[in-house]
Amino acid sequence: MEVKDWKPFATGNLKGYFRLITSEGFEIKGMKLLEGENGMFVGSPSHKGKDEKYYDQVWIPADQKDILLEKVLEVASPKEAEIPF
Repeated sequence: MEVKDWKPFATGNLKGYFRLITSEGFEIKGMKLLEGENGMFVGSPSHKGKDEKYYDQVWIPADQKDILLEKVLEVASPKEAEIPF
């Protein structure tokens, strides 16, 4: 998998957006790097339902999210990835 088009977006807990290219060649747009209470994590593209809750459009297994987080942090400069908000 490959991280492309890192776009920093330091507002609130959102640190930036990126595209994910899988080893099979699929492209997923709208991936996010977020900072939560337990540190940084990767968020999938999501949509808002009629009940006002957000639902992921792409499901990524937890072990793959850990690998993806490492790849995103390599692409994002340390200053962008560690902005305390």
